[in-house]
Amino acid sequence: MKLNNNDAIDNDQSTTETLPEVGTLSPEEMQDRMDQFTHVMQQKFLSGEDHQHLDYSKIDEDETLDDHWQREANHDAEDRCFVVSRQFNLLC
Repeated sequence: MKLNNNDAIDNDQSTTETLPEVGTLSPEEMQDRMDQFTHVMQQKFLSGEDHQHLDYSKIDEDETLDDHWQREANHDAEDRCFVVSRQFNLLC
C-alpha cells in the first residue's frame, strides 16, 4: 500500500511511503511481534523512558493517590490478620 503525503508542513514536495500490506503476517508471527512490542514497552516503562507521554511528578505529588494506596495496604494487612487468626484461633 502506498501513502501519499501532500500535506507536508515544511516541504512543498509530496512524499510517497510504502507501508506493509495488512494481513501478510501469520497469526504466530503477529503474536510474536505483539509479544516483542509488549516487552519493549514494559522495559521502557520500567526504565522511565516513557516520560514524554507521562508526567511522573504529577503522580508523585498527588497525595490523594497515597491515600488510596494506604487504604489498600491497611486492607491487605487486615486480610492477613484474619488468615493468621483463623489458622491459630487468635483474635485480630
